[in-house]
Amino acid sequence: MSQRSKIGNPDGLSRLFSRFSTRVSSLSDTVRSAATKHFGRHKEQEPRQTQELNDSQDATNDVSSPHDLIPWIDLLPPELLAAIFQEYVELGRSPWNLACVCVKWREVALRIAVLWKHLLVIDNRRMVRRFASQQVPGYRNRLIFGRFQICMTAEQVDDAVSRTGSVLLDVKIALSQQKDPDVLPANNSLDLLLKVFGTNGIHRRIGSISIYGLPSTVPSFPQPLIASFPSLNSFTCTTGSTEWFPLIGQMLSPSRGLTYLRLNARFLDVVKHSEFWGTLQDLHVGESALADPHVCEIAANTALSRCQRLESLHIGTATRWPNANSPTVSHNKLLNAQLHCHPRYLGQLRAPLLKNLDITELQQSTECTSVDTSGFPAVEKLTAWTSDPRWIYGSKFSNLISLSITSPYHRIVADTHWGGVPPNEVFVPNAFPLVEEVKFHVASTDITFIAALESVPNAQKITIVPGVLPNPNFGQDLLPRLSGPEPFVICPKAQRIQIGIRLECLDASKDILEPLVQTVVDDRQRGGSPLESFIIYWPRPILMKEYVKHEGDVVG
Repeated sequence: MSQRSKIGNPDGLSRLFSRFSTRVSSLSDTVRSAATKHFGRHKEQEPRQTQELNDSQDATNDVSSPHDLIPWIDLLPPELLAAIFQEYVELGRSPWNLACVCVKWREVALRIAVLWKHLLVIDNRRMVRRFASQQVPGYRNRLIFGRFQICMTAEQVDDAVSRTGSVLLDVKIALSQQKDPDVLPANNSLDLLLKVFGTNGIHRRIGSISIYGLPSTVPSFPQPLIASFPSLNSFTCTTGSTEWFPLIGQMLSPSRGLTYLRLNARFLDVVKHSEFWGTLQDLHVGESALADPHVCEIAANTALSRCQRLESLHIGTATRWPNANSPTVSHNKLLNAQLHCHPRYLGQLRAPLLKNLDITELQQSTECTSVDTSGFPAVEKLTAWTSDPRWIYGSKFSNLISLSITSPYHRIVADTHWGGVPPNEVFVPNAFPLVEEVKFHVASTDITFIAALESVPNAQKITIVPGVLPNPNFGQDLLPRLSGPEPFVICPKAQRIQIGIRLECLDASKDILEPLVQTVVDDRQRGGSPLESFIIYWPRPILMKEYVKHEGDVVG
């Protein structure tokens, strides 16, 4: 029986509705946003179209059978249905889910080329069995993974591309590195490589390419393998042997519209002189155990001095940037930065719009008590993994609203660990009055945490992680300071308090601490500033316990 005859038959329609109800219902969350966008472009027809939308929403609420659903669908104009379909696919779902619902949806979906631009090129049956989310109904050899169409042969690539019109393609490649019984014949892998990278392939149509697997050695090709990618705007390569580096570097060199680049540290040296750095907006340099740090430093200094449009930057451990040899550079559009470096070199970065700074210290900074942070005055969120936080409190982060400090030590740190300086001199009182959210992940004692909290007097959300080793006296001095009358209480505006995390529970005396915790909760309730939550992670077994009672809650 044809699809059309099934739809005309009430019983067949019921079966189809049951089969696809999950897919149809998942669209309801996107109707409002898509409709808003659509109607916003046609304000002259707004009253009539708004009434149609309201009628459609009323119909949605009353759906109880396939016959109730059909009129609601028919009310949607094709352009609104197309907008909903695009929202649906952008959420990571396959357009085939839409095309298999009914004839009308299939016709609309097949006319929207952008829905079909996502291709996953793969040659390993094991990976297909593991990752393929489902088989397209009615098509034995057509597999999908999220919004991606899986292509295991050059013919399947051609078939998938045929539905994309002239839109730029989003291609992911995961080819096997070693010979494997589950890998398709070698000539098939070669055909796939030629189809994507070859001069006679689809290279001119690719806007985004992500490489997650390549053969360990570069095979012999009957034609020049690497072609230029004139439309490329996003490139990711997290794998591949060094044999591939020159070829991929050749592919990227002429790219002048690249805005997103993600690669491992070893590859940075290959592309440091490419032409795309001036247009790059998002750069992620990952880890590589085999990378030479000195080579990576030089490559990073060369490349990052040419980036004028960066908005997001992630530098892994092997790259170490900025470093002692880095020139002072200005990134006037940079908003987010995640760096691995010694704090003293932060002064070589100028980023006046930087909002989020995440820094992991590579070396102990016991001699670094202040850092020139004048180059990024707008930082609002600071996340630091550091063995000595004195440089944070000796610097000027005057606009911080979120602060997280993690010490790499997993043993109990003495109160005078940081250069023999007592905690109340390390954590300067009232240093960050604007901070609302704070996390201190330091294996230390109550004296340290009291001093740390006194540095953020207006914190509203507090997380304290005192380490994984037994600390039997933890909390006996800290918790009384979180209760009681002002001006003695610390962080009087606190709304949420958490001690411990799931992987690092509080190993202290539960019998002693629970009455103190309850006192904190009761005192703040009586003082007119009740807590929204007070959570402690206890070990053996791991238990997250909430100590603030809410109406209808069963506490504990």
